[in-house]
Amino acid sequence: MTKNIFSIILILILAFGAASAQEKKGSFLFKAMQDELDRNMKELSLPGMERPFFIAYTIVEGKRLKLDASLGSIKDIYESPFIRTTNAEVLVGNYHRTNKMGYESSLLANDNTTPIITTTDNNYDQLRRDLWRQTDIAYKSAAQDYSKKMAILKQKNLSQEELDMDDYAKVKPVEKIIPSNNIIIDKIKISHLVEELSAIFKDYPDIDNSEVSAVFSTNDVYCVNSEGSKYSFPNNLITIKISVQGRSNGKTITDNMGVSALQDKDLPSLDELKTKINVFAKRFVEMKKAPAIKEYYSGPVLFEGDAAAKLFERELFTTSGLYANRERVEGGGTTTTTLQEKMNCNVISNEYTVKCLPFLKEYDGEKLTGQFDIDLEGNVPERELTLIENGMLKNVIGNRIISKYNKAPSGYYRSGVTPTQFQKILSPGVVDISTSRGVSKDSLKQLLLKTARENGYKYAYIVRKLVVTQIWFDTYYYPTYLYRVNVTDGSEELIQDAELRDFRQGLLKLVMGTSNKKTVVNTMSAYDLVPITYICPDAVLLPSLEIAWKKDMQKTPPPIVNNPLKD
Repeated sequence: MTKNIFSIILILILAFGAASAQEKKGSFLFKAMQDELDRNMKELSLPGMERPFFIAYTIVEGKRLKLDASLGSIKDIYESPFIRTTNAEVLVGNYHRTNKMGYESSLLANDNTTPIITTTDNNYDQLRRDLWRQTDIAYKSAAQDYSKKMAILKQKNLSQEELDMDDYAKVKPVEKIIPSNNIIIDKIKISHLVEELSAIFKDYPDIDNSEVSAVFSTNDVYCVNSEGSKYSFPNNLITIKISVQGRSNGKTITDNMGVSALQDKDLPSLDELKTKINVFAKRFVEMKKAPAIKEYYSGPVLFEGDAAAKLFERELFTTSGLYANRERVEGGGTTTTTLQEKMNCNVISNEYTVKCLPFLKEYDGEKLTGQFDIDLEGNVPERELTLIENGMLKNVIGNRIISKYNKAPSGYYRSGVTPTQFQKILSPGVVDISTSRGVSKDSLKQLLLKTARENGYKYAYIVRKLVVTQIWFDTYYYPTYLYRVNVTDGSEELIQDAELRDFRQGLLKLVMGTSNKKTVVNTMSAYDLVPITYICPDAVLLPSLEIAWKKDMQKTPPPIVNNPLKD
């Protein structure tokens, strides 16, 4: 009993010590940033050029560990040392007209500087010097862009609405310090975990190659700006990734799965992970033995589980989704056409309502990796933001760049989880999608079969996993797990080598039915920068979609000698 009490006291002391050290470090970083910011706001100027009206400094620090294992042994270890980077943003002009040329209110943004790797030993002079160097570069670039932008605008025929529209939103200063999670990366413990998980594939000799990876990204973000804002927040992600490869029908096939958490205590238990991996491996072996699709199909298709979430993601949160945008100053046109021009119009079926719930941490017993408290600009999002109500577009998400449909930042300008890079992306966190006309999944399957029969088909199709691949300017949709369903008896057969065609935007306007049960899918945003969670119906039935054989498949010759695991 005494020993247990002593252990608890020791843990509390260590936790208090870590928190105290974190607080001291934060004070040092904020002081260095604030001192250099004040100096530059007073002294930064060039003859004949506009002075800065806004400066923001961001420091990101952290580390990353990646361990790869196969068949019970570690293959590779990548460990970035503790690293600290600085970034400076400088705006000249005023809130009405800034130097920003691109109005980066779309998906991924770039500033006029690149991050600098700076001191990690709390050297005040070195940190200020790095901030000074960055600020100098950023200001010169911003001043030149501002002059260029003013000249271009004089030549453009702008409407009165465009002339009156500000460039940059004014916001109230914020002071919000969110303590670090202080995640301790135990390399030995993680090594044992991936070794044990990867050893599972010894029981699957039909799989040619397998790998289990653990990726720990842990970092903290510190920000100050000339408006008086001062804030910090942790930005962590832990992921267990599993990838497999095999040969089937004269070609190589692959599949992968992942489990993510914001803290190691939220990861599934070892037994739960083993169960998930065994289910995954068995399904892959089944797919490897599945026949290739032979016939062309154009009829009803049922999307289930992860594939249903991918359907909503593809419709609402790809680059052409629910994001604010504005015409570029230079070159004309927008970089991306989004759904914003359809404001107050139906963009999906009127049975759906879509909300952002950024603070929601758990749903139906599952931890949500998409939850967050504050964005990179210091904006705290609303507890609930309705994007679509009964199918009708009501709001889009945007940052401080003002547009016709984004007069104030919504708080979704998020920081990437990789500590070695300074990445910014406009992205939702937790997305809740509900339906007003939900039915059971079994009812949807019966409706699928009935509709297919009425259209003269012997089979219908169910998609249970969907992979989206971008090759240059073309996007391909491959149903990794596609099941051909006999319309007479409802029996299912796994099929491979298929491709979804005519997968155009607007498919969710015409929906035959939706499940009344929800699924939770923790995934990643575009470019794998930030985690997103979808809480959405676990099945959606579309009335008509084309399915055909995959084009241009690369042939792989069979091995000369069998996999040694088969001996």
